[in-house]
Amino acid sequence: MEKRIVIFDSNAVLYRSFFALPELTTKEGEKIQAVYGFFRFCLKILKELKPHFLIFCFDFPAKTFRHEKLKEYKSTREKIPPDLKSQIEKTKKILLENSFFVLEKEGFEADDLIASIVKSETVKNLEKIIVTKDRDLFQLIDEKTKVYFLGTKSKDSILFDKEKIEKEYGIEPLFFADFKSLMGDPSDNIKGVEKIGKKTAVHLIKKIGSLEEFFKNEDFWKLEEKERSILFKNKDLILKNLSLVKLEPLLKIDLSLKESEINSTKIETFKNIFIKLGFKSLLKDLDSLHYP
Repeated sequence: MEKRIVIFDSNAVLYRSFFALPELTTKEGEKIQAVYGFFRFCLKILKELKPHFLIFCFDFPAKTFRHEKLKEYKSTREKIPPDLKSQIEKTKKILLENSFFVLEKEGFEADDLIASIVKSETVKNLEKIIVTKDRDLFQLIDEKTKVYFLGTKSKDSILFDKEKIEKEYGIEPLFFADFKSLMGDPSDNIKGVEKIGKKTAVHLIKKIGSLEEFFKNEDFWKLEEKERSILFKNKDLILKNLSLVKLEPLLKIDLSLKESEINSTKIETFKNIFIKLGFKSLLKDLDSLHYP
């Protein structure tokens, strides 16, 4: 059986848990619903996906290289509530203290770490599943990589593979960054090309594929005059967007499968964490897991 590694976009899971769950506090009055939701979700992943390895990636709590390229990057987003911020740090501390494989890098987002892991030689023969709420990570999907896209109160989580992306968006995952570069992303405050919506973006990508290659090779013949005019008029914007959206293996990560392995010792570690935090409701399901 092919071994499987699950890579957490940890901030996304914590953010979802914080807003999806009712307020939960410790005996001391410390708010802890995001921490509870995070570990409940870890348990869900262990039960459903049965990973052999787990890695937890975190956004560094400061500006990244993308802010240098676009001053307004993510500037329209609301600030992280202090209660959520403290729970993110608490979760990270718990994972590190209990020898889980945690990654964070100044100047980079969790997305960049995940891209670097997925493209590394160490995991090339493993099935890779990314847990996230960020569609930007769809571009990393291939024959060996899937995205477990987090649901909401009213929508279930969805496992996206190559075929599902092609069915839902009409393009290969390989060109998802190009697609986003044309449409923009309001959530990140990235402006799209005027008059290009989803339908037009898909139509153009199907014709030309990589935008970078199109501009580099000046493949004019692939498009009608009106389409060429729109793209060349917005060339600088499109390429700037692409530099923000496209995920590259920018970091050389000292990736240890030994440290990220899930075994009976790690299951016992989860058990100790749940007991210490008072998450008694999670213990029963944990006992049903069988790891060597």
